[in-house]
Amino acid sequence: MLKNATSDANLKKSDRTRLHLMETALGAFRKHGYDACTMRELAKMADVTAPAFYYYFKSKEEIIGEFYLESLNTHLAEAEKLISEKDSLMVNLKKIILQRFEEFKGEREILQVLKRVSFDKNNELSPFHPKHKKIRVASVDLFEALMNKSGMKWPAGSRRDMAQLLWMFHLLILFYWIEDDSAGQKRSHELVDRSLGHLSHFLFVFKIPGSQKVMSSILETLKKARLLEDL
Repeated sequence: MLKNATSDANLKKSDRTRLHLMETALGAFRKHGYDACTMRELAKMADVTAPAFYYYFKSKEEIIGEFYLESLNTHLAEAEKLISEKDSLMVNLKKIILQRFEEFKGEREILQVLKRVSFDKNNELSPFHPKHKKIRVASVDLFEALMNKSGMKWPAGSRRDMAQLLWMFHLLILFYWIEDDSAGQKRSHELVDRSLGHLSHFLFVFKIPGSQKVMSSILETLKKARLLEDL
């Protein structure tokens, strides 16, 4: 993603410089670890002065934040192509999760940083931080499209909340995968299959007449606890 952008001759010099600095920093994080790198060391590796580096990125967190945004934009575009009306919700959901594994297979060290702060809403790196609401909306849009294309029948009033829960479900799977040290992350793939099976059974229960009142009550509880937001 970044390499292709860096080679684009149409980019302005300032944009090429920014991409060069970002690539240098991400490479250092992969090799040495996020915590082991300082901004001054990153500037030296990129062959620029520290003030020049700070002009483009005020902190390491800002670099990770941009990486997250770039990766998400790529993911959303590619995931839309994977969703098929011929496949069930579970099949489409599995395709999206496995695609995320593939996209991030060389970025596990960097993702450790995001995982570490994900549930701290006051941390700007967290996907749940207020400044990232547009990102969350775009992500939930994807999962609502997945529900629609998979032919999932659900009351309009709770469809958006269900899409948000599916997005959060995929995040939890991704966080597990980040820490999975089994060969080829085998345990993560097994977890995907098992958890999707459980999720399928869970959703089947709510197809029973009258059960949707129970789901509405559950969703309302999650909202009052601020575990769900209006997206």
